[in-house]
Amino acid sequence: MKFKNLRISSFSPLWWFYILLQLASIIVIKLTVVKVKLFLTLFALFTILFLLVYKYILVTTSNGQYIFANELPLYLCNLNIIYGLIGVIYENQILMGFCYSIGLVGAILALVMPEEDFTNIPFFSSKAFGFYGYHSLLVIFDISLVTVAEFLKNNLPTDIAEPVISFMSGKSFDSTVGISMIIGFLLSRSILIDGIAPLGLAFFLYICRFDKYKIQVFIAVLLGTLLSFNEVSIIAKYVACATIIMIFSKKIREVTELLKLSLIGFLIVLPVSMICTLTTDISLYSFIVVGVESIIVFTSVFIFAYGIKFLVSNQNKM
Repeated sequence: MKFKNLRISSFSPLWWFYILLQLASIIVIKLTVVKVKLFLTLFALFTILFLLVYKYILVTTSNGQYIFANELPLYLCNLNIIYGLIGVIYENQILMGFCYSIGLVGAILALVMPEEDFTNIPFFSSKAFGFYGYHSLLVIFDISLVTVAEFLKNNLPTDIAEPVISFMSGKSFDSTVGISMIIGFLLSRSILIDGIAPLGLAFFLYICRFDKYKIQVFIAVLLGTLLSFNEVSIIAKYVACATIIMIFSKKIREVTELLKLSLIGFLIVLPVSMICTLTTDISLYSFIVVGVESIIVFTSVFIFAYGIKFLVSNQNKM
């Protein structure tokens, strides 16, 4: 095959090349970087320079067809690296948390579900190199905020920092964690009817009662949702719900009554699903599906509660 005929799209061999390159870079950075703040600052500056060069090439080669509206300040992937740079320089936990929790999801979504203009394009082209290269840099930067998190540990609240750093270092991984991650991943990919797949959310909601498992299962649920090949709007809905649950996980941990916990799941999924329906497909049937979906979450929390208790109790006996 001639080099000029090589093309890249989601989950193609060349796409996996970028993914493996990201993983290798993250490992090398974790093992070799000593001056964390300096490195992340320079990495962020390099990524911004990469973005500017990439956008300049797009503008100059678009024959006046470039859509500048795509570069509005609210464009998540552009904000990601700017917030990251400011967050690292000033050691601002809110901005770094935004990059890791929200910006990382956006970068992964861009790589997994790129727009049509960035699908099946020549591998050796400025468009492919710029798009896949930039979003790969974002993934590496966002994850590095945690994997080389010695200075972050002093800024983040202990209840957030400890489980994240413990997870990234592998200290918190055991058989129960592995099983919980697999269950969360598979449940998030279980589509019941008309695209609804709320089982992963219900499972994650109860898992939030255990700090040892919530970070790992959160990541597994996100990956399962992203790889469910569902509609983009539905994937975004479940990512939003999982993120909301994660944000309020500290409060959720304090809820002891199972009925209240199930109600929390119902009240999170219902409004988010309603918003999704109002912006995509307004019909009586869609609203009925929303109601069924919310009820499934409510009842599933009861079901998963006993299974999770069994897993955790068995681990404690070992």
